[in-house]
Amino acid sequence: LSLTPDLALDGTYGPDFVQFLHTNLRPGMCVVDVGANLGLYTLVAAQLGCRVHAYECNPEMIDLLERNVAMNWLDDRVTVVRKAASNTSGPARFFAPREMRGLGSLVQPLEGRTLRSAVADITVECERLDTGLAETGFIDLLKIDTEGAESEVLEGAEELLNARGVGMLAIEYRSDAMDDLSRARMEERLAWAAAQGATFHVPYSAGAVPLDEVLTTCMYPDRKSTRLNSSHLGI
Repeated sequence: LSLTPDLALDGTYGPDFVQFLHTNLRPGMCVVDVGANLGLYTLVAAQLGCRVHAYECNPEMIDLLERNVAMNWLDDRVTVVRKAASNTSGPARFFAPREMRGLGSLVQPLEGRTLRSAVADITVECERLDTGLAETGFIDLLKIDTEGAESEVLEGAEELLNARGVGMLAIEYRSDAMDDLSRARMEERLAWAAAQGATFHVPYSAGAVPLDEVLTTCMYPDRKSTRLNSSHLGI
């Protein structure tokens, strides 16, 4: 699994984002974890007292996610959604790497992609967040990490975002995992968020970062994966 080296060496994964969760989440908040993987961030949020909707469509990851939730006695706080979040509902192709198994995506691997490996082409079920979360109420944090399909997830959450139904938005933006069209769509979504008053934050930055700077620094592997924590979106 792609998280294993970090977990084995450091005892955690994405410490900057784990710290963000500890700083900003409070008991009773609602968190939506899109691309939950084996559930690290889902577990952290649930242990902080949040209600979590964890979206994961890779069958191997679903098994690990559900086992991790159960072993930590968090079934009452976590709802595992065995689907991919996207801009459509229904079946779709999913590309599951045979080696780096946590890096599956609805986006076909690009030629020369940094972490490319042999993949299994499988079919998974998708849904729009606007549909799946229509009765959820206010979402305090929407985290999206879908290995290049982030713009499609945002398109499927247009109604939630336009209704200001999301308080914080955290996105992994990896330019190497996106084709030109997906990258352009992502930049459009981020520009829309900025126009709504969102501020952007990257790991280890002391304060808000201008969107232009965010877009120029989110280049993998030069700066690794950069996570945007939009703490004002929906306010």
